[in-house]
Amino acid sequence: MKTTIIALAALLSLGAAAEAQPILIGGNLMRTSSVPVADLNLAAAEGRSTADRRIRGAATLVCANDGDRSLVSLVAAHDCFRDAIDGAKNQLEAASTVSF
Repeated sequence: MKTTIIALAALLSLGAAAEAQPILIGGNLMRTSSVPVADLNLAAAEGRSTADRRIRGAATLVCANDGDRSLVSLVAAHDCFRDAIDGAKNQLEAASTVSF
């Protein structure tokens, strides 16, 4: 099963104020979830930790295998989760380096 990660995030820094766009996580069958990060200070460890928890929670929901306990389904869900986390972290990293 192919997993599609939707990469759309930007962090706009205008002087001291910054507004972050949500992180989008895509899973199998094009299920997506938006993870809000605008309320977080991503420069602080606590803000990054909160963002990580939100991303993992969204990836868990998006990549759920809907009760199918077959080995194929469990492997697909694990791969989806891993890819979703990687994609979201890439978006978060890219967002924190964009500046206007």
